[in-house]
Amino acid sequence: MPTRKHRPESKIKDTQTIDIDTIDEHIINQSPLPLRFRVNYRPTPLKRPRLTRIGGKPVIYDASKKEKKDWLKLAIKYSPKKPLSGPLRMFLEFYFPRPKNHYRTGRYSGLLKPSAPHIHTNMPDVDNLSKFILDAMNEVFYDDDRQVVELNSHKEYCNDTKDSTGYTVVTILPYETKLDVFKELKSIEMAKSNKKTIIDMMHIPDSSDSVSM
Repeated sequence: MPTRKHRPESKIKDTQTIDIDTIDEHIINQSPLPLRFRVNYRPTPLKRPRLTRIGGKPVIYDASKKEKKDWLKLAIKYSPKKPLSGPLRMFLEFYFPRPKNHYRTGRYSGLLKPSAPHIHTNMPDVDNLSKFILDAMNEVFYDDDRQVVELNSHKEYCNDTKDSTGYTVVTILPYETKLDVFKELKSIEMAKSNKKTIIDMMHIPDSSDSVSM
Protein backbone atom coordinates (compact mmCIF):
# COMPACT_ATOMS: atom_id res chain seq x y z
CA MET A 1 0.00 0.00 0.00
CA PRO A 2 1.60 3.30 -1.02
CA THR A 3 2.36 5.64 1.79
CA ARG A 4 0.83 9.06 1.75
CA LYS A 5 3.40 11.75 1.16
CA HIS A 6 3.68 14.20 3.98
CA ARG A 7 3.19 17.73 2.77
CA PRO A 8 5.87 20.04 4.19
CA GLU A 9 4.69 22.70 6.57
CA SER A 10 3.88 25.91 4.76
CA LYS A 11 5.41 29.18 5.81
CA ILE A 12 1.89 30.60 5.77
CA LYS A 13 0.87 28.21 8.52
CA ASP A 14 3.72 29.44 10.70
CA THR A 15 2.14 32.89 10.89
CA GLN A 16 -1.03 31.36 12.38
CA THR A 17 -3.11 34.07 10.76
CA ILE A 18 -4.39 32.27 7.67
CA ASP A 19 -6.61 29.20 7.54
CA ILE A 20 -4.41 26.93 5.45
CA ASP A 21 -7.36 24.71 4.47
CA THR A 22 -8.88 27.55 2.47
CA ILE A 23 -5.84 27.92 0.22
CA ASP A 24 -5.54 25.94 -3.00
CA GLU A 25 -3.02 23.11 -3.03
CA HIS A 26 -1.05 24.51 -5.96
CA ILE A 27 -0.68 27.89 -4.22
CA ILE A 28 0.70 26.27 -1.06
CA ASN A 29 3.23 24.19 -2.99
CA GLN A 30 4.38 26.72 -5.56
CA SER A 31 4.08 30.18 -4.01
CA PRO A 32 4.73 31.87 -0.67
CA LEU A 33 1.55 33.87 -1.25
CA PRO A 34 -0.79 34.71 0.31
CA LEU A 35 1.43 35.96 3.10
CA ARG A 36 -0.04 37.48 6.27
CA PHE A 37 1.79 38.45 9.44
CA ARG A 38 1.76 40.82 12.40
CA VAL A 39 4.64 43.03 13.57
CA ASN A 40 4.50 44.34 17.13
CA TYR A 41 6.02 47.73 16.44
CA ARG A 42 4.27 51.06 16.84
CA PRO A 43 2.86 52.21 13.47
CA THR A 44 5.35 54.77 12.24
CA PRO A 45 5.06 57.33 9.43
CA LEU A 46 7.81 57.75 6.87
CA LYS A 47 9.85 60.88 7.52
CA ARG A 48 10.93 63.21 4.78
CA PRO A 49 14.58 62.99 3.63
CA ARG A 50 16.82 65.36 5.57
CA LEU A 51 19.64 67.56 4.36
CA THR A 52 22.93 67.77 6.20
CA ARG A 53 26.52 68.72 5.42
CA ILE A 54 29.49 66.39 5.47
CA GLY A 55 32.85 67.95 4.76
CA GLY A 56 31.10 71.10 3.72
CA LYS A 57 29.09 69.29 1.03
CA PRO A 58 25.28 68.94 1.20
CA VAL A 59 24.16 65.34 1.68
CA ILE A 60 20.57 64.01 1.72
CA TYR A 61 19.95 61.14 4.14
CA ASP A 62 17.05 58.86 5.06
CA ALA A 63 15.63 60.12 8.38
CA SER A 64 13.62 56.89 8.83
CA LYS A 65 16.53 54.52 8.17
CA LYS A 66 16.96 53.30 11.77
CA GLU A 67 13.23 52.87 12.39
CA LYS A 68 12.79 50.91 9.15
CA LYS A 69 15.73 48.71 10.12
CA ASP A 70 14.19 48.04 13.55
CA TRP A 71 10.81 47.18 12.00
CA LEU A 72 12.43 44.85 9.47
CA LYS A 73 14.28 42.96 12.22
CA LEU A 74 10.91 41.95 13.64
CA ALA A 75 9.36 41.16 10.26
CA ILE A 76 12.29 39.32 8.64
CA LYS A 77 11.20 35.90 9.97
CA TYR A 78 8.10 36.11 7.75
CA SER A 79 9.96 37.03 4.57
CA PRO A 80 10.05 34.68 1.56
CA LYS A 81 13.24 32.83 0.69
CA LYS A 82 13.81 35.30 -2.12
CA PRO A 83 12.11 38.64 -2.90
CA LEU A 84 8.74 38.30 -4.59
CA SER A 85 8.50 39.20 -8.25
CA GLY A 86 5.61 40.40 -10.35
CA PRO A 87 2.64 42.65 -9.49
CA LEU A 88 1.35 42.49 -5.92
CA ARG A 89 -1.74 43.41 -3.97
CA MET A 90 -1.29 44.54 -0.36
CA PHE A 91 -3.43 45.20 2.71
CA LEU A 92 -2.01 47.16 5.66
CA GLU A 93 -3.77 47.39 9.03
CA PHE A 94 -2.37 49.86 11.57
CA TYR A 95 -3.44 49.45 15.19
CA PHE A 96 -2.64 52.21 17.68
CA PRO A 97 -2.77 51.94 21.47
CA ARG A 98 -5.32 54.24 23.05
CA PRO A 99 -4.03 57.10 25.23
CA LYS A 100 -4.83 56.85 28.94
CA ASN A 101 -7.30 59.74 28.78
CA HIS A 102 -9.61 57.54 26.66
CA TYR A 103 -10.25 55.33 29.68
CA ARG A 104 -12.23 55.82 32.85
CA THR A 105 -10.56 55.72 36.27
CA GLY A 106 -11.33 54.30 39.71
CA ARG A 107 -13.59 51.26 39.90
CA TYR A 108 -14.32 51.60 36.16
CA SER A 109 -10.69 51.78 35.08
CA GLY A 110 -10.10 49.87 31.88
CA LEU A 111 -13.46 50.89 30.42
CA LEU A 112 -13.64 53.45 27.65
CA LYS A 113 -15.19 56.82 28.34
CA PRO A 114 -18.38 57.54 26.40
CA SER A 115 -16.52 60.48 24.83
CA ALA A 116 -13.61 58.32 23.60
CA PRO A 117 -13.40 58.34 19.79
CA HIS A 118 -14.14 55.09 18.00
CA ILE A 119 -12.17 55.95 14.87
CA HIS A 120 -8.53 57.06 14.67
CA THR A 121 -8.63 60.37 12.77
CA ASN A 122 -5.51 61.92 14.32
CA MET A 123 -1.96 62.04 13.00
CA PRO A 124 -0.11 60.27 11.50
CA ASP A 125 -1.63 60.11 8.03
CA VAL A 126 -2.40 56.66 6.71
CA ASP A 127 -0.48 57.33 3.48
CA ASN A 128 2.76 58.07 5.36
CA LEU A 129 2.24 54.97 7.51
CA SER A 130 1.91 52.91 4.33
CA LYS A 131 5.00 54.44 2.72
CA PHE A 132 7.06 53.46 5.77
CA ILE A 133 6.06 49.79 5.44
CA LEU A 134 6.49 49.70 1.66
CA ASP A 135 9.99 51.18 1.96
CA ALA A 136 11.01 48.92 4.86
CA MET A 137 10.10 45.77 2.89
CA ASN A 138 12.08 46.74 -0.21
CA GLU A 139 14.59 44.15 -1.51
CA VAL A 140 13.54 41.67 1.21
CA PHE A 141 9.86 40.89 0.66
CA TYR A 142 9.88 42.07 -2.97
CA ASP A 143 12.39 43.56 -5.38
CA ASP A 144 10.88 47.04 -5.32
CA ASP A 145 7.73 48.59 -3.89
CA ARG A 146 6.67 49.71 -7.36
CA GLN A 147 5.46 46.10 -7.74
CA VAL A 148 2.61 46.92 -5.34
CA VAL A 149 -0.05 47.95 -7.83
CA GLU A 150 -3.01 47.73 -5.45
CA LEU A 151 -2.94 48.97 -1.86
CA ASN A 152 -5.61 49.04 0.84
CA SER A 153 -4.69 50.66 4.17
CA HIS A 154 -6.59 51.61 7.30
CA LYS A 155 -5.77 52.70 10.85
CA GLU A 156 -7.71 52.24 14.06
CA TYR A 157 -7.37 51.91 17.81
CA CYS A 158 -6.73 48.58 19.47
CA ASN A 159 -8.89 48.33 22.59
CA ASP A 160 -6.34 46.41 24.60
CA THR A 161 -5.26 48.15 27.81
CA LYS A 162 -2.19 45.89 27.99
CA ASP A 163 -0.95 46.91 24.55
CA SER A 164 1.03 50.12 24.90
CA THR A 165 2.93 49.76 21.62
CA GLY A 166 0.51 48.96 18.82
CA TYR A 167 1.15 46.78 15.80
CA THR A 168 0.77 46.38 12.05
CA VAL A 169 -0.81 43.50 10.14
CA VAL A 170 0.52 42.99 6.61
CA THR A 171 -1.18 40.89 3.94
CA ILE A 172 0.43 40.31 0.54
CA LEU A 173 -1.46 38.69 -2.33
CA PRO A 174 -0.76 38.18 -6.01
CA TYR A 175 -2.38 40.94 -8.04
CA GLU A 176 -5.40 39.93 -10.10
CA THR A 177 -5.81 41.97 -13.25
CA LYS A 178 -8.98 44.00 -13.56
CA LEU A 179 -9.02 43.69 -17.35
CA ASP A 180 -11.85 41.12 -17.39
CA VAL A 181 -13.88 43.31 -15.06
CA PHE A 182 -13.38 46.32 -17.33
CA LYS A 183 -14.42 44.25 -20.36
CA GLU A 184 -17.61 43.19 -18.59
CA LEU A 185 -18.45 46.77 -17.63
CA LYS A 186 -17.79 47.93 -21.18
CA SER A 187 -20.11 45.22 -22.52
CA ILE A 188 -22.87 46.34 -20.16
CA GLU A 189 -22.45 49.98 -21.23
CA MET A 190 -22.51 49.00 -24.91
CA ALA A 191 -25.68 46.93 -24.38
CA LYS A 192 -27.39 49.90 -22.70
CA SER A 193 -26.27 52.21 -25.49
CA ASN A 194 -27.54 49.83 -28.21
CA LYS A 195 -30.89 49.47 -26.44
CA LYS A 196 -31.30 53.25 -26.29
CA THR A 197 -30.41 53.58 -29.99
CA ILE A 198 -32.99 50.97 -31.00
CA ILE A 199 -35.69 52.60 -28.83
CA ASP A 200 -34.94 56.03 -30.34
CA MET A 201 -35.11 54.63 -33.86
CA MET A 202 -38.48 52.95 -33.21
CA HIS A 203 -39.84 56.02 -31.43
CA ILE A 204 -41.00 53.83 -28.57
CA PRO A 205 -40.84 55.53 -25.14
CA ASP A 206 -38.62 53.80 -22.61
CA SER A 207 -40.31 52.45 -19.47
CA SER A 208 -38.44 55.08 -17.44
CA ASP A 209 -40.05 57.93 -19.44
CA SER A 210 -43.16 59.60 -18.07
CA VAL A 211 -46.25 59.51 -20.31
CA SER A 212 -48.69 62.38 -20.06
CA MET A 213 -52.39 61.50 -20.15
